[in-house]
Amino acid sequence: MFIFIVAYLLCMTFTPGVKAAGRNTYYVSKNGNNADGLSWATAWNELNKINWSLVQPGDTLLLDGGSRSMTYTTTLTIGKSGTQAAPIIVKRAADSGHNGKVILFGGRSTPLPYCGQANYSYRATGTFNHGIVMGAYSWVIIDGGSWDGMSIYGFDSHGVDMTGNPGNDTLRNLEIYDNGSASQSGGSWNPDTNGHGVFLNGSSLTFENMDIHDNSDDEFDTGVGSINNITIRYSWLHVTREDPTNPGLPFNQCVHQDGYQIYSGGTEGGILFENDIVGPGLKEGTILGNTPQSGNAAVAVNNVTIRNSLFLNKVINIMGYPQVQESGWVLDHDTVFTPGSGTPASTGVPGGTSFFLQGSNNTVTNSIFYEGQIYLPNGLAAAAKNCQWRTTGSTPAIAGQTVDPQFITDVSSYNFSTPLIAIANANFALQATSPCKGSGSSITSLKRFLQLVGGTRPPSTLTPTPETTQNPVQVATSASTGSGKAGESAHPGSSVNGYIVIVGVVAGMLIFTGALWLLVVFYRKR
Repeated sequence: MFIFIVAYLLCMTFTPGVKAAGRNTYYVSKNGNNADGLSWATAWNELNKINWSLVQPGDTLLLDGGSRSMTYTTTLTIGKSGTQAAPIIVKRAADSGHNGKVILFGGRSTPLPYCGQANYSYRATGTFNHGIVMGAYSWVIIDGGSWDGMSIYGFDSHGVDMTGNPGNDTLRNLEIYDNGSASQSGGSWNPDTNGHGVFLNGSSLTFENMDIHDNSDDEFDTGVGSINNITIRYSWLHVTREDPTNPGLPFNQCVHQDGYQIYSGGTEGGILFENDIVGPGLKEGTILGNTPQSGNAAVAVNNVTIRNSLFLNKVINIMGYPQVQESGWVLDHDTVFTPGSGTPASTGVPGGTSFFLQGSNNTVTNSIFYEGQIYLPNGLAAAAKNCQWRTTGSTPAIAGQTVDPQFITDVSSYNFSTPLIAIANANFALQATSPCKGSGSSITSLKRFLQLVGGTRPPSTLTPTPETTQNPVQVATSASTGSGKAGESAHPGSSVNGYIVIVGVVAGMLIFTGALWLLVVFYRKR
């Protein structure tokens, strides 16, 4: 009996899902008494009250969302790293009465001004810089639990600051909006540059189910340090708040607001966009790279994969950078819509640009480009099964058909003045008679996207139109597997824990065999 008990305890100690020593759950709630964080009653009562000296790898911090919502008014500053086998998890609570929306509020309740807004009252004091600061900490998971389950807004600078060079962190189910600052000039107000949704550098960072929109500048930005191996999947990057004085323009069109801009770090890469919507309302969907400036080396971003994604921007959709040789870009099963007809000359991009890339070893397959300029001075290493319509420029490089793809929504009259809401609501699924079947993204509309990410409803200003058909192409997924939705990675360390279980079982068997041998020896001596 003793032998079997020892073997059983060994297996239990190393089995995933069984609480091992040091793997605690801590609680954060505005209703707690800020004692030890070990229950809702004794919860730490603000984000800056978390006692990180107690938190260890493998621990979980539950954030109280109340019955409907709970608002925290300090910065969540991560203070400890996890490990691959035991990440630190910060997540919205799932139990009844605590599973409402978690809100991180920076202190500015008045939305940022639109460009040139007069009679604006700006609150410049009493606000915090960032919603979440990751520092240099690694193997941390921050999870809102469901689409828009955790919201971050009203901060003076960035929704999430990741400039400390973290690694192997995962952020999911976060809504990040209306972060940044404003400045006054000549009697009018403008949103400022350098107010990003996520400002990052580091490596092996994953963003899933992110709703990043309407910040003062970029949704993602790397302007400090460099990045390698970044995954952005099942996410919506957009500006759908318009400038009321300029129909069809985003409120921050005077700022260089992009989906993801990289302009520092030298040669870097390994970016995956997968199952995303990028747009509408962004100046560039992607602008990845930079020419040499102020003595700094050129920034070349290589090995970028964009697959099964929908781009909806009027100025530029997909862009490397002019005069920078970038390689290893792969576009597959994407739909790129560039309603830039009549683009004002002040933007510097006449007619709108669909795809702009220089360099070698780049490929485009199974994709649809509707309107906009194609600029590929070095051509493509491979291109096949694409469709393009009303495009200009390096069109021969996009091998395939030049034909109307016949979207469900007739977008032929959409132009630079078309309301952003109309573009966001359009249905880019292919009609039954489309000659482009098998090409384009299976993310065909906001409604389809929200079905995939589990979103219960779009923002109140958006009412997606009904979908009658869907693109037959299957939703692309990454190579990782897990028990969650398609494309979601397995829990970090799950394979490692599986091997530990085997080791525990083998150890138990060896102990059992050794005990039998000792018993045989004992009886032989008697």
